[in-house]
Amino acid sequence: TLQTYRREVERLILWAVLQLGKPLSSLTHEDLLAYARFLADPQPAARWVLTGSKKLARSHPDWRPFAGPLSPGSVRQALVILNAGFAWLTEAGYLAGNPLALARRRRAPSRPRITRYLSHD
Repeated sequence: TLQTYRREVERLILWAVLQLGKPLSSLTHEDLLAYARFLADPQPAARWVLTGSKKLARSHPDWRPFAGPLSPGSVRQALVILNAGFAWLTEAGYLAGNPLALARRRRAPSRPRITRYLSHD
């Protein structure tokens, strides 16, 4: 949904500016690998992770972009969303290239091939 896409892009922009001091247009493939690791363990937690279970407005001083570390599946989903966003920004001419395009997709392991023969009996 639009809200999910917005959340992921906002998180990336906040991280890029606050952690790296870089705009979105300067992020490299290596930066995004570091971001994927960050999503699994956003540190320092005091800066990134909301304490308590109460949802706060973005304007509240205690608002944080994360409720906790993301699961491996949520990290993958965030990167899929960001890849789509980078692809769009590249096509629109804002970026020279997609820094996530280099990320290799892990294929599900294929089942072993079984060769079967029929006897001539």
